[in-house]
Amino acid sequence: MPSLDVVIPVKNRCLSGCVDSLRQLGDRLQTILICDGASTHPETVVTLSHLAAVKGIKILQQPLPGFNKATLLNYGIAQSQADMILLSDADILWNGAAVDALLATLASTPQAVCHIADVDETAPTTMALTRRRYRYTVTKSERGYQVTLQEAPANLPQRPGCGLVCAHRQTLLKLGGYKECFYGWGWEDQDLLMRARLMDLPVLAAGQVVHQSHAEALRNQFHAGLAPTTTRDQNIITCLEALQKGQIWGSLAPQLRLPEPRPQIQVHLPPPCR
Repeated sequence: MPSLDVVIPVKNRCLSGCVDSLRQLGDRLQTILICDGASTHPETVVTLSHLAAVKGIKILQQPLPGFNKATLLNYGIAQSQADMILLSDADILWNGAAVDALLATLASTPQAVCHIADVDETAPTTMALTRRRYRYTVTKSERGYQVTLQEAPANLPQRPGCGLVCAHRQTLLKLGGYKECFYGWGWEDQDLLMRARLMDLPVLAAGQVVHQSHAEALRNQFHAGLAPTTTRDQNIITCLEALQKGQIWGSLAPQLRLPEPRPQIQVHLPPPCR
């Protein structure tokens, strides 16, 4: 069986529930890699100290002045030695059926980037279900690629887990990992999936997990308390401007000495984003 590591980026957040749910998965996992951006909150510090002594868990320190999720994810990807990697937020409750669904998808389509299809909330009234959402399409023709951003339906009872990704480690390295240019919460996960499509990699969804609902302020606690939609919308623009220039590899690419491809990409935005 291929080996599987889990990478969790964290800074001043509660992660006990997530880690406990992952430990229930037994021998499906090789190592839980917790990438800490220099947490100072007493609860997080105590939890990390306890987990450091637990077999099968490694605490990787990557001190950051604020919080850059992509930087911590890239560090975990680079440090992992497993065949496959599962990328998780610190507030996700996992289950065996979801992980088995992801692994079965990768067994049938090894080159795919797979993400969780549906995320339930512990609080059904959370703002995470009511904020304005966007989705996209990527189409290919003889002239190149066309990326079209569209507003998605709101107020749905579930949302996709686009940031809860499982893929072969070599696939994530082929993508150059994540781009570290985004500010605050939002869209670094969609950017990874868009770039995968632009490299002709299948992007597939499977499985269902639970998100531990929390206050909106936690999402940008290190970014001046900005509203999540404010940073997310700016990150969408950052993503699309880079794609328009043909920049489709992540921030690990220079470390891996990968040549930068420059495909022809046209971007189409909905009226609210123009």
